[in-house]
Amino acid sequence: SLLLAWRHLLEDGSLESLYDFLDPLWALHDAKGWYAGVIDLARDLLGLLGTLPETPELVREKVALQTSVARALMTISGYGAEVEAAFKEALSLSDETGQVPERFPVLRSLTSLYTLSGDMRNAAHTSREMLKLALAHDDPAMEMEASMVVGVHEANSGAPEQGLARLERAVELYDPTERRHERFRLGPNPGIQSLTSSALVLAMLGHNDRALLRARRAEEESAALNHPATRAYALHHVAFVYSGLGRFDLIGDLGNELLTVAIDHDYPIWRAVAMVWQGLAALAAGDAGGLSRLEEGMTLYQGESAPPVFWPMMLILLAAGNAMAGRLDVALARVDDSLELTAGTPNATEALVMRGDLLLGIHGVEAADEALEGWETALAIAQEAGFRPAALKAATRIARMAMGTDRETVALQRLSFIHDGFTEGFDAPDLVAAREVLGRPT
Repeated sequence: SLLLAWRHLLEDGSLESLYDFLDPLWALHDAKGWYAGVIDLARDLLGLLGTLPETPELVREKVALQTSVARALMTISGYGAEVEAAFKEALSLSDETGQVPERFPVLRSLTSLYTLSGDMRNAAHTSREMLKLALAHDDPAMEMEASMVVGVHEANSGAPEQGLARLERAVELYDPTERRHERFRLGPNPGIQSLTSSALVLAMLGHNDRALLRARRAEEESAALNHPATRAYALHHVAFVYSGLGRFDLIGDLGNELLTVAIDHDYPIWRAVAMVWQGLAALAAGDAGGLSRLEEGMTLYQGESAPPVFWPMMLILLAAGNAMAGRLDVALARVDDSLELTAGTPNATEALVMRGDLLLGIHGVEAADEALEGWETALAIAQEAGFRPAALKAATRIARMAMGTDRETVALQRLSFIHDGFTEGFDAPDLVAAREVLGRPT
């Protein structure tokens, strides 16, 4: 077999022959999603390269291989210190060459690492460096990736409209028919990442119809690529978009397929989140058994080196599932856990809105003042961040509570102003609820 031949050539130290075998072996492992095998191949070759006299060409090979090891480790093991050390080693090697093609993929991977670990300061720096290099190199594919990562950072750092513009530029540059070959490339297709990221930001800004269309495009085009890592990434992020739009009826099939991909290719984190989506879909359909599935998935997720930046959102999903199952006290505890991590940030708005609903559900009118305080906080944060759907949810609840009081007129005016800022997606449940409070036709 190819692997037996690889081992024989490795023992002989036949570098030229190893490279002849490497391309088909690498392509096979990437296409099949066999990332543990990729790590073995890369480390085998790195060991051999380390015994040879150093040249600029050899350093470039080591950079590419070291980056691939880091990306494969990130897919298999999560986002811990070993992964960051591997990326930093690749970046250190790339500094020796000073060449854009070698430094760019390392910066791309480091940006992902910093973002997922919640280190937004370093993510901002490396993403801007990526865009600077891409524009200087005048490479559309590089510009697409750079625009995507800069856009994601800006959208989550208080400039969602600016971030969306960057992401739309990335989508514009993406050509799904182009099969750009980058040696030792691993991980999700950046074009699909641009589609899912832009869908999430579109939903965050209240462009519901466009978000749904963009998510469906990501779902369809990721399937056509027939690339396991890309498909897993797309299925999870599209499910996030659908859940944010209240379309839990669409996430069950995504969770089922994601679980199949995760099991077939040994992706433990994707396996865990697949079970979360399965559980939520079942609960939304009235199947109380979905709660055990959801909790099993969350337990597995906690057992992995999962990205810290996702944990508050996962807690909100867990809270939503418990609320669907009627376990309001448990749901409230999970919301409070999420708020401990996101207090004062735009990511806290969903939790604050949900917290008020849960307080009223548990304690009734006795909790009205505390619920109102949380909704007012959510509204202020959402309006400052430009998150129109979150602002609408909070304003609707505030106006409903103000009916029949001296606050009614001001609350309804504020809700009307927010509602009238929407230009699409008028059949969404939150927009329908707002019109009910406003006394408008639904």
